[in-house]
Amino acid sequence: MILWYYQPLQDPDSGPAKNNFEIFEARLRLDAAFGRYRVHITPRFRDTKERAFFPGEGWVEEAYAAGLFGPVTVKLGKVYAHFGKFWDNSWYGNAQQYDGLKLDLNHGVSVEGSFNEHEPFSLNYWAQYFIIDGTTSYAQPNRDTQAQLAVPGAHRRNQFFVRAEPVVQLGDGMKLTFGASAMFAQADIPTLPEKQKVGRVAADVTFNRGGLAAWAEYSQQFGRHVTEFPAPGASSNDNRYVMLGVEYTYDWLTARYNFNYGDYHEVDYTETRHIPGVAALLDDHLTLLLELVFANATRGDDSILLDNSLNLTVQINF
Repeated sequence: MILWYYQPLQDPDSGPAKNNFEIFEARLRLDAAFGRYRVHITPRFRDTKERAFFPGEGWVEEAYAAGLFGPVTVKLGKVYAHFGKFWDNSWYGNAQQYDGLKLDLNHGVSVEGSFNEHEPFSLNYWAQYFIIDGTTSYAQPNRDTQAQLAVPGAHRRNQFFVRAEPVVQLGDGMKLTFGASAMFAQADIPTLPEKQKVGRVAADVTFNRGGLAAWAEYSQQFGRHVTEFPAPGASSNDNRYVMLGVEYTYDWLTARYNFNYGDYHEVDYTETRHIPGVAALLDDHLTLLLELVFANATRGDDSILLDNSLNLTVQINF
């Protein structure tokens, strides 16, 4: 279960600053094993909808059956897509999440695994096909195909993802992880006469040594996957994203900084987010995470404040 305390310092969309203390999410994880076969289900619950387009206050995050065949795992069901570096270790999130590129759940099949795990050179990989999106994207309204409140019935269909992740052990506790990703999907938007073809590519690298981790990622999208962002009736078919992060862990304390940038090139709109934070692992069941957010956008010559907030997350594991 995660408890959430949120204190906006300045938020133009929610009026005067206020303090909230409420349950952000309650999570369950259900796993069963039958020889080489597995079943994995992760239901989640809230007292309000996570996003306005979610079907309700409760939903299933992941739900799949899997088979383990040597170094290869095959999953069938509702599965996370693997495009780019999976996550930036923040709670607040990034422009790619808000556009549906990160923490992206879909219905289909995933073939994944690792070769030469724990050897000086190893390779992690994913090859995925999803017939339709999972309808519970963490995108913000109108920023992902399935999240378009103004276009009911919009979905991403026939999605293909591939990711290769070479890992090089450098000795003395150092490790480099490289990533190359690509995807293709059809954006089925009822208000448009035909399905839109959407492609994305990404490259990333992560460095680890002891308690230090640093990463960088660049990704680009070709094709329109929405019709109502970054302005009503406007969208870009040339989106570019940069994600940078660094964190250092000493004993029970972790300090981190995340930066991400989104350039919706065709419509001259950009977003930046600076997210410094500190996390404290108080014991195996209790973690505190404090993040300060500076989020801004530009449209032409105009500057727009998206958010300036202080966020404290309390995670309790049972």
